[in-house]
Amino acid sequence: MVRPLNVACSTLCVAVLALAVDANVEARRRPKKVKENRKNKPVKRIRDDTINAGEAANLRKGPGDNYKSTGVLPPGTAVVVIALKGRWAQVRSGKNVAWLLRRSLTGYQPDSVDKAPVEGGRVWGGEMASAAFRVQVVSSDASLFVEPSSKSATAGSASRGTNYVVLSRSDDREWLEIRSKDGSVAWIQSDRVQSNTMAGVDGDGWQRAPDAPEASSWDRGSLPSLEAMMRIGIGYRAISMDFQSAGEGALANTITESQAMAAVGAVDVVWRSSSRRLHVGLDGRTRASYAKPGIDVIREDMSLGDVDFSMYETQAGLRLGIVLGDLEISPRVGGRYDAFLTRQVDNVGLLPRESLAALVGGLRIDWYRLAPEVVLSIRGDVVVSGRHKQTQGLKDGESTDIRGATGDLRAIYSASRLIDVVATFHYGWTKYVWSGRSERNPDVMRSERSDHAQSLGLGVAHRF
Repeated sequence: MVRPLNVACSTLCVAVLALAVDANVEARRRPKKVKENRKNKPVKRIRDDTINAGEAANLRKGPGDNYKSTGVLPPGTAVVVIALKGRWAQVRSGKNVAWLLRRSLTGYQPDSVDKAPVEGGRVWGGEMASAAFRVQVVSSDASLFVEPSSKSATAGSASRGTNYVVLSRSDDREWLEIRSKDGSVAWIQSDRVQSNTMAGVDGDGWQRAPDAPEASSWDRGSLPSLEAMMRIGIGYRAISMDFQSAGEGALANTITESQAMAAVGAVDVVWRSSSRRLHVGLDGRTRASYAKPGIDVIREDMSLGDVDFSMYETQAGLRLGIVLGDLEISPRVGGRYDAFLTRQVDNVGLLPRESLAALVGGLRIDWYRLAPEVVLSIRGDVVVSGRHKQTQGLKDGESTDIRGATGDLRAIYSASRLIDVVATFHYGWTKYVWSGRSERNPDVMRSERSDHAQSLGLGVAHRF
């Protein structure tokens, strides 16, 4: 009886042991149950905070502008800050976790950010940025965006000459986060601005210039600057000369007309004051054309023949301007030199070679708000006094009274930060009144001639 009982006990013990081993193996296979946080607090927690009033915060999947946007948090939303990285903070709002800019938080303290360069050694102004990190808009009209993308919502526009403080830059270097004087923040494309107070971009990014001005320089505006532009272009030119006198003969009363191709070269140098409201400019322009078969000399609706010619027009002037709203108004004084050169002196119309040297005065108006990236420039000059010369033996009188005016209309399109495309219309009128005996027509004692020239041109300008 005892033996069977021992066997039964042994068998039972073996069975219990087997069940225990099996239960232990099964327990190891099962995942461990996560311990619930009865206080419902995140594992990592830095502080409680809220989104700044009046400004929604953009959320991203990671700490960088290149991470995908995941939405926005409205102003005043309560969040829990769980991580910090550079200018980015990771926050929890309900069950959502995302990254946003630290300046979007009410409790953000600029002094708590490391002063050492971050993100590849770049030095930025941050919330405490001074004028040392200021840029100025060089495009005629630049758009501002809520995020560093042209597909994001716009935050307004900035006119040429507007100053901003740089807060940060996108990782691809194509966008700058800027702050205006009234404290508003937006993003602008980096090729729409330039800086006189920041060093150039090197391999590690922008570094602060050692001689940069203090924050008080903001109130004084930007630093004085010197700008230069050089333009070349080609165009089409039409001229006419209407000669009238009381004489008789083939050359007493004639009309000459011609069309020609023209080449234009121009330069414009401007010094702007620190306030950006005053400037001094020096400009020059040369237009040259050559026509073959040239001028068609017409008398009483009958052609006398063609005359090959070259024509040159040079103007240079000094201007002093002031900015009034979106207009830049510049009174101007300068000189003008024209030359009309026939190929042969003994041409069919006995047209003399001529030159005109004149003192001119006028006005130039630049309008910067016609359309985005477009500047409209209007310039008009009148002849104050001048001296006219003709080929000896072909003079139209002993003394000459000269009147004249020129006008230019230019549309300037900013194709890039340094390149402009310029379309130009030019009109010139000059009237000569001769008194005294004419060498071409000895029986003529008084005569006059009105010259008209019209030009259309297209060119490319490079800004320095």
